[in-house]
Amino acid sequence: MSRYPKADPFDVLDMRYNLSGYKVVHSPEVSLSFGHGVNVRLDSTGIIYVLSEEQACLGFAANKDDDGGDDDLAIIENTQQKTMEVVYDVEGERIGFRPHGCK
Repeated sequence: MSRYPKADPFDVLDMRYNLSGYKVVHSPEVSLSFGHGVNVRLDSTGIIYVLSEEQACLGFAANKDDDGGDDDLAIIENTQQKTMEVVYDVEGERIGFRPHGCK
């Protein structure tokens, strides 16, 4: 996103960009990485949160626990899950993601 000028943060979304004057906007490739080599690639609707025709944010909020410990908390919320089906295997203690599961 370095090609776009930054704008003032919006609430907890501190990666806000001014997109005025751009006819085409390219979103970065973002994947969520889990244990056992599992990577879930997000589509652009799970990356960019559009505020207006001229303003957009990356749909991620910073983790306030910056001491580097193992107790960092990350939340995967509805912005990232918009086009995914999430399957919970409670008995097997596993979770699965399927792209394009929700339309």
